[in-house]
Amino acid sequence: DGVTDTIGRFEFEIWNPTEAYTDAWVVNNIVKYYCDYATSATTLRFAGKIEKISHYNNKIRVKGRAIGLDFLSVNVTKSYTSQECSAILTGIVEAYSTDFTTTNVDLSTTTMTVNWYEKNFWECVEEICTASGFFCYVDANSDFHFKLKGSVTNTDEAIVHGSNLISVDDF
Repeated sequence: DGVTDTIGRFEFEIWNPTEAYTDAWVVNNIVKYYCDYATSATTLRFAGKIEKISHYNNKIRVKGRAIGLDFLSVNVTKSYTSQECSAILTGIVEAYSTDFTTTNVDLSTTTMTVNWYEKNFWECVEEICTASGFFCYVDANSDFHFKLKGSVTNTDEAIVHGSNLISVDDF
């Protein structure tokens, strides 16, 4: 998943010599990735929309980006005067989509005055984050998170060499 100024992406490739999977995926379909360290996976880790499907050498390659992709084509025309940053974020999310929630948006102590005219949604989010010292992302359940930088501690996940690290490129 991307945070504040990027959109997460995904890509997978499977063999398809018998063409059993030729029509299994369609552009704009939602792909959900579940992952647990157990015999069955129940934890939704990522959700994204398919953008491109390629067929070559008996393989299918599917590419896409996280569900925050829906906001890439959204332009914001809104004005706020001396409004608290999380209220602005919640306001633009609610104004431009009914499919996303703002359950994990924390209050900040920063107020902003903005006058946006046809400004890209993610540029507005980036501006709010820069002003407030917060970061923002959309989780796999289509919920916005807006948190103070440095306030979130990861106690559950780790990348461990020889266990769950598959590869490292350009390191």
